[in-house]
Amino acid sequence: MNSGSGIAELMAAENRASQIVAEARIARGDRLKQAQADADALIAAYRLEQQDAFDASPVGDGKFFGLLPPLLELMKFRSMILFYPVLPKRLTRNLCTTVSSGSGDSSSTKLQAETAAEILSMQAQFSKNAQKAVDVLLSKCCEVSLDVPAARIRSTQKLYGQ
Repeated sequence: MNSGSGIAELMAAENRASQIVAEARIARGDRLKQAQADADALIAAYRLEQQDAFDASPVGDGKFFGLLPPLLELMKFRSMILFYPVLPKRLTRNLCTTVSSGSGDSSSTKLQAETAAEILSMQAQFSKNAQKAVDVLLSKCCEVSLDVPAARIRSTQKLYGQ
């Protein structure tokens, strides 16, 4: 009977251990859920704080986005810029007036004017360097070296036993 009681004690100890492990898993799950809830609350508070800061900034008040329609208009002329390195004067003038007309705020107007100037500067740089870029591309495509490197010749000879 002594061995039978030892086995019963082992079974009881195993049951207690499995109960302890199950309780620990449940407690860990509860702690993880609580930590997730706390983190979600912190994230929501931080998001609200950042949204308030953004709304208070000049970018958040919508004035910055007055630039988007003129820039989208410029994107329509992308093909013209590629094929005509120098845009016609009337088109350039129209783009400048489109970009400069917007809200009456001085910082917004200044930003729009700077953007228009940068766009025109980029167009000038493009027209200046377009032919150089085409020449480089053509030289890389058309000037192909047909010389076989010596190492390639040796490796081929080793491969075929010559």
